[in-house]
Amino acid sequence: MQLVMEVPFGSWGTQTFVTGLAMRALIASWAIKGAMDDDAFAAYADQVLVTELNPARSSS
Repeated sequence: MQLVMEVPFGSWGTQTFVTGLAMRALIASWAIKGAMDDDAFAAYADQVLVTELNPARSSS
């Protein structure tokens, strides 16, 4: 699906939203400016997703 609408002041950009799907909820949501690349995905997996799946890791 594509969203078409006017943009204030004529500027626009790309944003990427990624989230994990658990049994009963969406977890580890993360938004970045621009497109997702392999470095951004690795950062998401390491800093956001793994921390959400294993809260004990966030304290180390």
